[in-house]
Amino acid sequence: GAVIDAWFRVGFGGQHAHGIQEVPPQTEVTVPEGFEIRGPSVDQVEELIDVDLALPEHQARAPVFSTRPLPTREDSRKEWLETFAGDEEHILVGYLDGRPVACWAFVPLERSGEHTGLTRAENAAFLGFASTLPEARGSGIGVALTDAGFAWAAQHGYEVMVTDWRETNLLASRFWPARGFRRTFLRLYRSIP
Repeated sequence: GAVIDAWFRVGFGGQHAHGIQEVPPQTEVTVPEGFEIRGPSVDQVEELIDVDLALPEHQARAPVFSTRPLPTREDSRKEWLETFAGDEEHILVGYLDGRPVACWAFVPLERSGEHTGLTRAENAAFLGFASTLPEARGSGIGVALTDAGFAWAAQHGYEVMVTDWRETNLLASRFWPARGFRRTFLRLYRSIP
C-alpha cells in the first residue's frame, strides 16, 4: 500500500520517473492573487538565477541526496544569457510583486537527450524544467504555470506533454501526478550505504 510506495520512492527502488499527459484542447489558467505569469526579462537575470538554483539546492537535501555538483551562479548566468540569445525554449516565469519566484521551460520533446527510443512520444511538448522558490511553494503559482504550459502546447498543436522528476523529490513526486501526469517509465536504483 501507501507505506511501501513511500518507502520505494525515498531510496529503495524508484529514482527517476517520466510522465505523460494528453494536452487538453483548452486550459483555463487561474493565476493566484498577487502573482502574474509572463516571459523572463534579461534585466532580472540575477533573480532568475535564484529560481534556477532552487531546484538543485532542494535536491541536494534529504530525502533526494543528489550527488550532482551544484551549478554555480556563473553557470546559471551563462545558461540564462544563452537562453535569451536563442528562441528554442518557451519560458514562463511566475512573478510575485514583480519578482521572479518560479520558472517553467518548454521545448519540443525532440530536444530532450533523455527521452529517446520508447520514451519519445509522438507530437509531444517537453516540460524540461520547473523550479519554484521555497517561499512560493504551495501558493498555486506552479499549478498556474503548468496550466499556462498546457495552453501554450495546445496553441502549438501538441497532443501530449512529457516531463520527468526525481521520485525521491517528494514535492515533485506528488505535484506532477496530481497535475494528471501518468508515470510511463521509472528508473530503478537501490543503494544501501
